[in-house]
Amino acid sequence: MSGRTARRGLVDALTGLAFVIALFAVLGYTYGAQSLEGFQPHPDGLHTAIACLILSVGVAANHSMEQKSG
Repeated sequence: MSGRTARRGLVDALTGLAFVIALFAVLGYTYGAQSLEGFQPHPDGLHTAIACLILSVGVAANHSMEQKSG
């Protein structure tokens, strides 16, 4: 496995992990589940979780475009 392939795999894994964590946070706020929100709900946490969702989708889209181009 080359260094570039290993790096792409790492990017995929970390992007997926960030997406899942942010998705659980947004779902926790949406449904009012205390166990998904953490210890203390914080109003800025929802904005951060949504931003992480958007960023991880953008990274994944950019990464897939790079794979298609070469």
